[in-house]
Amino acid sequence: MKKKQILNIFFVLMVSFSCAAQSVPLNAKEILTSNDWKIDGFGAETVYKIKFTDTAIIVHLNGELIGERKYYFSTTLNDCSPNGFNENNVGSSIGGKYLISEKSCIELVNVSENELKFKSVYGGNPNNITTASPF
Repeated sequence: MKKKQILNIFFVLMVSFSCAAQSVPLNAKEILTSNDWKIDGFGAETVYKIKFTDTAIIVHLNGELIGERKYYFSTTLNDCSPNGFNENNVGSSIGGKYLISEKSCIELVNVSENELKFKSVYGGNPNNITTASPF
């Protein structure tokens, strides 16, 4: 009986730890599109703002539009390649760890109501993790 209780406690702890370790929730798209995001780490005079719509990532620098790209979510790293973008997938997926666009692929590291962390798989420096806060 005692072994069974210990196994049950161990199982509950393992499930709790695995749930806590999830940093990209299933409703990531809903969270991303519910806010505008300000890239952290720049001075007060430089403001990068990112807006996610259902189909596009829109970037502003100090209030001026500097870029807009169609994107979609993917659960697989296979789509993260220069030829992996499939425009038919734009707007069709609601979640995944990767944001695929025509010229880049971003891996989501953490998505929450209060913080966004991501890094480039290709199309940028894969060693830098970018942090953003709701704007």
